[in-house]
Amino acid sequence: MRQILLILFLLNCSALGHPVGNIIRVNDNILWPYVDPVGDIYHHASIMIWDQNSEPKTFLVSEKSGSNYILFNQDEHIYIVENWQNNAIDVNMTRILKTDLSSQLNVIWPWFKDESRIGNHGFYMKSDSSVVYGEYPNIYIMTRGENPALLFKTDYNVDKVRYLDSNHLLIISEADCYLTDHQGNVKNKWSGITEQGVENAPLGRNIIHDADYYQGKLLIANWGKQSFEIIDKENRRKTIKQLSSTRVPHWVSFNDGKYLLFSSIMDFNNPFNENKSKTTIAPYFLIYDNQAFINVWPQD
Repeated sequence: MRQILLILFLLNCSALGHPVGNIIRVNDNILWPYVDPVGDIYHHASIMIWDQNSEPKTFLVSEKSGSNYILFNQDEHIYIVENWQNNAIDVNMTRILKTDLSSQLNVIWPWFKDESRIGNHGFYMKSDSSVVYGEYPNIYIMTRGENPALLFKTDYNVDKVRYLDSNHLLIISEADCYLTDHQGNVKNKWSGITEQGVENAPLGRNIIHDADYYQGKLLIANWGKQSFEIIDKENRRKTIKQLSSTRVPHWVSFNDGKYLLFSSIMDFNNPFNENKSKTTIAPYFLIYDNQAFINVWPQD
């Protein structure tokens, strides 16, 4: 049974790069999704919250096994896509929640069947009743209660879409990134970011798993090389953090002049702890600030 659960866990997580999700900043707080408890073989999605004056703590836990959370915020308003695979009917279900840090959680889109797995490739809300999301290879829009519609086609394959501001999106494909407007017109691009001949890429996937853009700089999570890197305005490239062979990068985010760098320990050869009650997957979240690293989670 545990082997079956591990397979389901990895399908939820590493097929797209465990865990599905992203990092957001709301005022002085940083939020990100994971599972609760850490290593949960049933994969109950959670959202963690942290500020520099406290330790990370749990903000929200899903009641559903095999679930994921993906986040987006407009100022203090936090939108949460929750999806889970209903194996009883072999259908992915999704709902959308809204909150801020001082009010209760509201369900603004109740559960619905969702073949697109909204949010798994990034999303943002145009309003409480309209969501834009990536689904390989294009960008789609959906109004609550209606069927999805194509927002724009691309000449590149969309693995992930990231909202930057009211004028710009960052489109991430396996090896390239594109700065676009909200109609998909390319303003800047970074081609061939992944390097040829990378050996022993986790799960055999030599890809850019996540990226962020700020003031001419591109911050990337290089899954294949197991590293976090920055490309500056002059297209100069620098490795910020080279991870060990059992760690894989997931998400990045700019926080003004700081770099948020999230990865996990993933030991596929030893997927369970000794009594097989938990997976050995564990978080590794750093902030790079002024040439120094700060451990966020777990804390020293």
